[in-house]
Amino acid sequence: MLLIKVLLDPSKDVRFWCAFALGQMREKEAIANLRLLLNDSRPVRGFHSVSKEAFDAIVDIERREKGKRCPYCLRSDAG
Repeated sequence: MLLIKVLLDPSKDVRFWCAFALGQMREKEAIANLRLLLNDSRPVRGFHSVSKEAFDAIVDIERREKGKRCPYCLRSDAG
């Protein structure tokens, strides 16, 4: 998947938004590559660091994997 490959882009902005998109998509194949960004402390202007976005994406993906309830939804996030 292109978004997973682009997680290694030289631009912190590109890495940040790819991590965000993969988390929203709950793309479990991205977890290993997202973990590579956990030490990327560079902030994106107006937001937080790439590492925080990668961490949030991993949490979102793993929450879906474990069938836990989405804290932002009224329905279960599994399925």
